[in-house]
Amino acid sequence: MEEKKPQKTPTSLIISSLKLIIAFAIIAAAIWQIKVTWQQIDPKQIKISYIYLFLSAVLYWLSMMCFGVFWARVTRDMGGKMSAIEGSRMFLASQVGKYIPGKAMVIVMRCGMVNKNRISVPLAAISSFFEALTMMGVGALVGAIFIAIAKLKDAGLLLLISMGMAVMFMVIVQPSIFMRILKVVSKPFNKNGDDLAKPVQYRTIVTSIHWQVIGWVLMGISMAICSAGIGKSLWNMQGLLLCVGGNAFATVAGFTVIFVPGGAGVRELAITKTLGYAIGPLGAVVAIMFRLVQIIADIIALVVLYPIQLRSIKDA
Repeated sequence: MEEKKPQKTPTSLIISSLKLIIAFAIIAAAIWQIKVTWQQIDPKQIKISYIYLFLSAVLYWLSMMCFGVFWARVTRDMGGKMSAIEGSRMFLASQVGKYIPGKAMVIVMRCGMVNKNRISVPLAAISSFFEALTMMGVGALVGAIFIAIAKLKDAGLLLLISMGMAVMFMVIVQPSIFMRILKVVSKPFNKNGDDLAKPVQYRTIVTSIHWQVIGWVLMGISMAICSAGIGKSLWNMQGLLLCVGGNAFATVAGFTVIFVPGGAGVRELAITKTLGYAIGPLGAVVAIMFRLVQIIADIIALVVLYPIQLRSIKDA
């Protein structure tokens, strides 16, 4: 006999509906705000340079590779076997998963690409989760520092939110706290009480965290190049500070809204507001163009790297 699928309770249906309503409301509000800003733009100010946009994609790929190196180091510390090249390759190929609501598809895709003889699926998922939380914590801190150095007027609330997110994520990824959370979360699925992963050593975090910082800086520079790709240069100290800090803050803010795919709308609105201090309404154009560059870059990475990763597993 076929087992009946568990039906959703009225409470779960209400919660799911509320999540969808909130997600659509956030996206709609962001789109409306960006549309208002867009109306202030003179189309003659926009001059597309495909060379700059391509270079922006290249810098974006490099930034993702840096995060992939950190993930590989964390995975090895937890008991798996993964080279920096493998980590970078799988990290890049899985980025399209972030456009699926819930953001869990990124982890699912990575688990599907790992060599099961070297890394267990639970370990790959756990190390991915740890890396993502660390990435957000470092990103929020980078955002706060770079925005503070830029000395923006009326940025007090922005800095407060950014530092708050940094503290929250950094506390969660403390090895002892993370392992306790892991035991509670995995209890329903790990009835034997086995250790699914070893704790990450503080030494590993300290000696590897620079890859996270480099990744965020490269992504910010990627956005500055994207700005040049629409004819608006941000090649000055404040412009670069705003690109690095604004992109980091916006990305983390988008991540915290879990049920909005890829932080859609939230991230663009944050970038629009931040870059508005330097280039006014054109910040909206940069935000949208940078999103398009990343989407195209993520699709290319998946198409090219996914088959290579699967082939490497067969040849191993």
